[in-house]
Amino acid sequence: MPSYRLAEALAVDNVRLGRERWLIEETVHIADDVIPSGSCDAYDTDTDTVVDWKLVGPTRLEHYRRHGPGAQYEGQIQIYGRGWQRRGMTPGWVRIAFLPRSTDFDEAYEWTAPYSQAAAEGALDRMYRLIVLGKDLDLDNNPAMWAAVPATPGRDCRFCPYYRRGTPADATGCPGDVAADE
Repeated sequence: MPSYRLAEALAVDNVRLGRERWLIEETVHIADDVIPSGSCDAYDTDTDTVVDWKLVGPTRLEHYRRHGPGAQYEGQIQIYGRGWQRRGMTPGWVRIAFLPRSTDFDEAYEWTAPYSQAAAEGALDRMYRLIVLGKDLDLDNNPAMWAAVPATPGRDCRFCPYYRRGTPADATGCPGDVAADE
């Protein structure tokens, strides 16, 4: 099911309820100086839950079921919670729904945690540190310095849009965890 169908299903639920329980595909601003802002899949006003869904294949679904969403997705959903908080909402929970692309939704896996302003701010702090480091290294004029940018390589590198196996780190990406690929 494409993600726009999920949004349509929540819109139908709002109509059925006769009220706006679900805030759908809303823009959230995580900080005044961060552009672009994010688009969050949904906010459940009944439970004050921030919701993000990921459409995944069976291998990734099993991975998330065994190991959880990982730091990247946990940080992302916490940052969305911060964006909702900045809009005046009171997020209490964050949820990532890993939905199977090609099987029944009964196979879905949901990860839920309390919203943590500290976790959201930690993710933002990491981003700001990397921005400052990039400026300090003058990466545009010193492309060899990309290797000095800290990465957190792991088995998920192959799913990263900046993964460039067998290449040196540069403006287009990094080699990831070469040992895990072997």
